[in-house]
Amino acid sequence: MDRVCTEEFSYSGVGSGECFFVEPPLTTANVCKFLHQIAVGLEAEFDRITLAVIDAYDFEIPSYRAISDQRLRDDVHITCEAIVSGWLKAMSIAGPMEVDTLRIVLEGVRRRVFQGIELSAVLRAFRVAMRVLWSEIVGSPVWYGQADKDLFFEVAAWSLDFADQISAAIAGAYTDQSGLIMAEVLKYKSTYLDAVLSGEVTAGLARPPVLESRHFVAVARLSPNLNLGYLEKLGEALRTKSQIALWTFRHRNIIAVLDWSGDVSRSRLLGDLERLVDEEHIEIFGVGGVAEGAIETRQSYVEAMTSLDLGPDVMPNKSGIYDFQDLAPISVMLEQPERARRFVRAVLEPLGELSKRSWVLPTLEAYLASAGSLKVVANFLQIHPNTLKYRLRELRNFTDAVFVEGDRARTLLLALRVRRALAIQARQFHGVWGDLMPDSKNADASGSRLAQSRPPFISDSTSAVDVDGLYHLGKSDLNLGTFTS
Repeated sequence: MDRVCTEEFSYSGVGSGECFFVEPPLTTANVCKFLHQIAVGLEAEFDRITLAVIDAYDFEIPSYRAISDQRLRDDVHITCEAIVSGWLKAMSIAGPMEVDTLRIVLEGVRRRVFQGIELSAVLRAFRVAMRVLWSEIVGSPVWYGQADKDLFFEVAAWSLDFADQISAAIAGAYTDQSGLIMAEVLKYKSTYLDAVLSGEVTAGLARPPVLESRHFVAVARLSPNLNLGYLEKLGEALRTKSQIALWTFRHRNIIAVLDWSGDVSRSRLLGDLERLVDEEHIEIFGVGGVAEGAIETRQSYVEAMTSLDLGPDVMPNKSGIYDFQDLAPISVMLEQPERARRFVRAVLEPLGELSKRSWVLPTLEAYLASAGSLKVVANFLQIHPNTLKYRLRELRNFTDAVFVEGDRARTLLLALRVRRALAIQARQFHGVWGDLMPDSKNADASGSRLAQSRPPFISDSTSAVDVDGLYHLGKSDLNLGTFTS
């Protein structure tokens, strides 16, 4: 049989950095005619076939089935339409897929890279589409009406060759886009930052310009059990959604540097971070103080870690962002626990016997932290507004004097938070050292192992628990929403 070679065709300029060459398979005139008849017969079924492919994606490919964002599902639908229409048009001329249609397919493939869908899933999606299309071909009336069965083998060969060529183009586009993303990731995932945070020598490493200007460090605490590949993608996703200029990860946390050299306010930068909490598996952020150059970056990181550890315990009503600017006074006081205890006693002394009532100190703290909003305080403590009003009347003799002066109110709130931090330290001490508590009957004059190895925040002269109520932390202090009057 005479064979007809379709014109050699080059897909060039289909995507950035991409030029590949496709030579359509050799076909006979009879095969061309047969393919054209099948394509014409299936054109009217275009929408149904496209939906059949989408349904097959959802049924067979978990990563596609997991797409819940309607915009992303619409994007998959558009790419699927291009695959189906490109296949049918190529069949109608027994030639290559049109360049514009192929461009739509490959742009969709590139977007899958950004969306975190693995190459194996993308290639499987194409194979699923080809299988659905092939089932449409062999189930068409034109196929059943063909008397020359030899044409079946040639149509199958053409289809396989065509699918292989498009599959190679898809793999190439995906790999190309992954390489571009990785180069971008490496640009912002700084080796220099890793060295700075570790306190290592940075000589010979390129210093990112952002570290020369005003900036601060934020540390994101992530959900457990995230693999390293996901952490890489997450770091890049955070950079695109906020003012993060550099990032890396350590100890399952993402450490980010935010550029604060422009006119944007710190509160605006923190607002961007707050919107990321509960998204992308982020639980909370700890934020450090300002760094006026690379020499202060590590200190900002240390402050961010302090905020991450201290904030949730002493400021439980915060919305996922714990700023060292708020926590610095507490952190400084905890460096000298005995002086911190004396400060708390002095500030709370005017309360007298009232401080021993379980609801008093938590109510005062919530009231001060919410700037006196009765509705906010009642909701936070999960009590009736009338109960809150009753409590405040009980405290009026004390609070009237405090709230006349703003400085006294701020000092009281600081004392209440320092008290909370000291109480938590005491609980941690007894959790770690409880098995070393001495038996009073057997304790010798030389002292117990506990006394010999007492941590710095527990003094010998003061009991660790329930001294003036400073270290006693009942259930109500741990969960401010469980108080009753």
